Amino acid sequence: MSKLTLAAAAIFVTAITPAFAQSTSPGLSPSTAQPPAVTAPNPSTSGEFLQQQNPRDWRASKLIGTTVTGPDNVRIGDVNDVVLDSAGNTNAVVIGVGGFLGVGEKEVAVPFKSISVVTNNAGDKIDKIAVSYTKDQLTNAPTYKWYTAVPVVDRRSELRK
Repeated sequence: MSKLTLAAAAIFVTAITPAFAQSTSPGLSPSTAQPPAVTAPNPSTSGEFLQQQNPRDWRASKLIGTTVTGPDNVRIGDVNDVVLDSAGNTNAVVIGVGGFLGVGEKEVAVPFKSISVVTNNAGDKIDKIAVSYTKDQLTNAPTYKWYTAVPVVDRRSELRK
């Protein structure tokens, strides 16, 4: 019988705990109670989250692998990557130029503002990326160098010997 009483008491305490948490300070009616001084923004009402893709926005995953054509509408290469800055702005598109099936290919970064995205008639699929550069210009452009951090060497253990 004591187990049944303990279980009933636990259920009762669990059920009334939210009611105590909602009570206001003595002497304040609910209409005059002040909210806490610091409150976290409510994402559903503050506009912090995007809920739908804008028709003029492109997904980076759809840009990568897209064919790049020059001014003469001849294929130059493919988009290998998209480079963002620390503020989230798109700096460049890295294009793989030359080579065969990726072998012997070099990567050239062109400013994002210098590309034109060509979509299908419905505007929901990227057909190609057009640039004003020729294949020769991109082949002769400097190879894009990816940043690699320099490893930090801890030489304290060598000094102790």
